[in-house]
Amino acid sequence: MVLLTLDDRNPSIIYSTGWNQAGSALEFNKTTTWTAVAGSTAKFTFQGTGVGVFGTVGKKLPKSIAPVSEYSIDGSAPVTFTADPKAVVQTSQAFFQSPLLPDGVHTLTVTNKLASDPLFLDFLMVLADSDTPLPSSISLTSASSTSASSTSATSSSSSATSSSSVSTTSSSSSSSVPTLTVTSTVAPSTTSPAPSTTADSDTTGATKSSNTGAIVGGIIAAVVGVTIIVFAILFWYRRHKRRNEFRDLMDNNPDKCE
Repeated sequence: MVLLTLDDRNPSIIYSTGWNQAGSALEFNKTTTWTAVAGSTAKFTFQGTGVGVFGTVGKKLPKSIAPVSEYSIDGSAPVTFTADPKAVVQTSQAFFQSPLLPDGVHTLTVTNKLASDPLFLDFLMVLADSDTPLPSSISLTSASSTSASSTSATSSSSSATSSSSVSTTSSSSSSSVPTLTVTSTVAPSTTSPAPSTTADSDTTGATKSSNTGAIVGGIIAAVVGVTIIVFAILFWYRRHKRRNEFRDLMDNNPDKCE
């Protein structure tokens, strides 16, 4: 299956009266097509199994009237989309997404229901068989698996103001369009977590403590040793002095020895 993206200016889209053209450098193909006329329609005939419509919701103004549009495939009951204008422009908004259709030729009809703020159409996406003849002026073709699970949109932006002369401007924030997201499996990571440094820190701290203790112990032992030596020297000196004094005494008083 392939996912075809068609710009709003694609000749396969047939617009009624009441539509105008706008665009900016940041919109898909730098274009949008808009209407503020109730009852304006756009018809698109395609061959495939699904279709989506994407557009822009303009910035909310004090007297804004949210655009309301309907989408019908092959004359079936229409699906209604009511825009929700906000303080900022909303782009690449999904206005309509069809259910899975039988593979074949189908006609999508878009109808603007109110005389309201402009209804901006930016691009359409068609899910078709790879052998389906492509419409003219295809803007983008994306190959995809039949097990694709969803489409995702990225932003562009557009805003509009209208007066009696119906003048319109548009701006956008991205030129990207939704791309088909294919389901994939991500292999679990085999990267081992970095080893903790807590043990190393504890070991280092213990080593430092041991070294400090050894130094302090050595100093104490040295002080004790020096003290013992000093006392030993003093003891020997005093004892030696007493012996000398005793000898002198005996030499000076020989009678006391008798």
